[in-house]
Amino acid sequence: TVEKVAGTVDVGTTATAATAIDSLTTLNVIDNADNVTVTAAAGTRVLNLGLNKVTAGTISDAEATGLKIAATGANSSGITLSAAKATTIDFSGDKTVSLDIGNAAAQAANLVITSTNSAGVTLATNALDTDVTFTGAAGKDSVIVGATTKTIDMGAGDDTVEVTTALGTNGKLVGGDGTD
Repeated sequence: TVEKVAGTVDVGTTATAATAIDSLTTLNVIDNADNVTVTAAAGTRVLNLGLNKVTAGTISDAEATGLKIAATGANSSGITLSAAKATTIDFSGDKTVSLDIGNAAAQAANLVITSTNSAGVTLATNALDTDVTFTGAAGKDSVIVGATTKTIDMGAGDDTVEVTTALGTNGKLVGGDGTD
């Protein structure tokens, strides 16, 4: 089921959606395990992405310059996110979300990732690029880093950082409160 309401698209149970809406500002993916692709004209646009019980698939938006990802309803995992122009990704919500943001080439230069998600954010499979900044929240966050030159601040919560190689110049890991 694909429904459009004033700049908002809702994708329901096991629906593959290809959505061509230049002004799309909100995409809610609910109880889904298939691919969802947003096709829009180039330009500054933040996509508000709602995730609720998403269990697989790739969510693609090649033109979004920012993402606000809210995990609500039920936990979501197994997602691949493809949004190489997004220079900011902000996580919120009260359910866990686990996704892969792609390898270094798929991450925007100087990407800033922040989270206020109270349950936890896991950025799985690929390491954050060396110029990505991450600031976690009270949830159980998990990231993979390599030779980062930025600060990775996990925030409160019982967090995990997998380090694949020595940190780069000015690279810093901050564990925050909780067991890290």
